[in-house]
Amino acid sequence: MNIKAISEKRVNAIKDLAKAVWKNYSPYELQQRLQLLWEKLRKDTSIKFVPLYELKEDEILSCAIFGSGSFLTGRKELEIASEIKSYLGWSPIKYKFIVTNNAKSNARAVYEEFKTISLNYVELDFATWYRKNYNLQSQSPIKETRFFYPPGSIPPPKSEIEKNFNIRKEFDKEMNKAIMEYGDFPTSISLRGYNFPLFKVLIPEGHTVLIDDTHPADMSYINSDTNLQLYAGWQSGATSMMKADGHSMYRGSLIAIDLLDSFDDSQKVDTGILYTLSPGIKAPKNWSPVAIQVNMKQTEDYFFNSLKATGIFPYLWGISEHPVDVEYQSLSGKSVILKQRAIVVGDKIMCGKNAFGQAMDDLKHIKEILELI
Repeated sequence: MNIKAISEKRVNAIKDLAKAVWKNYSPYELQQRLQLLWEKLRKDTSIKFVPLYELKEDEILSCAIFGSGSFLTGRKELEIASEIKSYLGWSPIKYKFIVTNNAKSNARAVYEEFKTISLNYVELDFATWYRKNYNLQSQSPIKETRFFYPPGSIPPPKSEIEKNFNIRKEFDKEMNKAIMEYGDFPTSISLRGYNFPLFKVLIPEGHTVLIDDTHPADMSYINSDTNLQLYAGWQSGATSMMKADGHSMYRGSLIAIDLLDSFDDSQKVDTGILYTLSPGIKAPKNWSPVAIQVNMKQTEDYFFNSLKATGIFPYLWGISEHPVDVEYQSLSGKSVILKQRAIVVGDKIMCGKNAFGQAMDDLKHIKEILELI
């Protein structure tokens, strides 16, 4: 399997689509065109769709990339964004910040590589901050402040979880201050290997931010007993669960992120409305979960990076104004209906198990509806 060739073919197809779209539309013009399509859809389905982010005239989304480790996918997103800007002469997504909570991450090196596109660099190292403010002798600050425990695990007492939740919340207050030193807070956030959930206190009051996160497993699968997504978890943990369940096709997911606020939100981590799935790879049976996840970074995550960096996502996406029945799937193949806001891409409702991105022909449909071919 030629992972590099698969990845490049997908990325190039998205870049070609973006070049065609942005030669004919501005983001605002595109949004106006889509809303006409969504009005027709409302008449056919009685579902009203609105943009993921309502643009003002001449407005372009700004973005901060948050990461904690290798910054591999964040770097790819910036690389593609730079290519598109060079081709068009302007940026459909204006990247303003690289943000990291880990001094040992590769964020600084990525910033140095791309700082010519007017990036700002924000680093607030959690380990340093935690030792300074809570426990100078801490050996493992992240582990010691854990508050999310997936179903089936044995959590510590509630008082300990709540204490940790509040510590992480306090950290996000400080991260807000660090970002705001550079001016306006961005209007979108790309979570690319960022190892913390985000809290409401990170975002300035009254400010609208669209947050998306790449996830290394297919989030269209639901536990029919609990109505929770089956493959919540980080890195190879999610692919390990998919492998254990006998999957042969491995797709990634681009999901919406809800900000945490009160302690009642403490277990709502790493799940969210499904924006898009990826085309997937059929991994050889002898691949370990780690090998699957590492290769998915190039094929599946780079697919998502391309959608965001070129502005195909989120400008072509809309969301229903109110929750409706959305069809997901159980491991046995039965339908599982969740009540949530539905996603539209272009002029098609594409959500849950029918999410955009599972076939590259979805890109062709966008060209067709925008009369680009």
